[in-house]
Amino acid sequence: MFLGNPSLPISISREEARNTVSENIEKTKKLFQIEEQELVLTPFYLIHFDIFKEKEVHGIIALNAVTRSFSEELGEEIEKFSDSLTNSIEETDFTLKKTFLEQESVEKIAKAKLASENKCEKEDIILSSIKLVYFPEWHILADVESNKTSLVLNASTGQIFGLESIPEKEKGYAELARETLQELCDPKKWIEYGGDVVKIAGEKTASQNKNLSGSGIIERIKKDFRLQTLILFLILLIVVFVI
Repeated sequence: MFLGNPSLPISISREEARNTVSENIEKTKKLFQIEEQELVLTPFYLIHFDIFKEKEVHGIIALNAVTRSFSEELGEEIEKFSDSLTNSIEETDFTLKKTFLEQESVEKIAKAKLASENKCEKEDIILSSIKLVYFPEWHILADVESNKTSLVLNASTGQIFGLESIPEKEKGYAELARETLQELCDPKKWIEYGGDVVKIAGEKTASQNKNLSGSGIIERIKKDFRLQTLILFLILLIVVFVI
């Protein structure tokens, strides 16, 4: 479909975006379902500027034409695709966000922002070029164990945003026990666990004049699975030597 202004290339297809997000959520070992997926093209003004003060400054900055927020990092990212911008895309089902900012307004907003950040006068700033470019993103809504989670995937690079809102599922007692038993098959781990047992014994000796419940040891044992394992390990050693 033809666009009135150039867009960054859409290198990640609808199916690839869905699969990539699914694979990343699966790593959290949580149940999930992709409910919605939408391609969104957001307009950005890519602005090249020069500041003539005590020292000349040259740079690129991107202005979100919808939210009016600035990003130097995004400006540099868009610039990397300057040779592969396109006015047509294969996708026909997408949302094209509109901007009501005219170029004259963009110039005023950009100069005010740059003057404030660089502590200079607006007259010291020259905007050498201003170009409207569409930034493509896949917006995906997933139901992760009854929690609605919004994720955004850069349709040009494949980078995903929002995964940090999905913490990994905590390991169950059975899984932790299985991992510990596997570790105990390694003689090196016996030495490590043995050292921890000695450490715990030292702590117990240091607190022998205190009330056991008041010393906090009981509470620590209840909460710390690895500590429980160490105690079981100690019991196992005693049994082995007794037998």
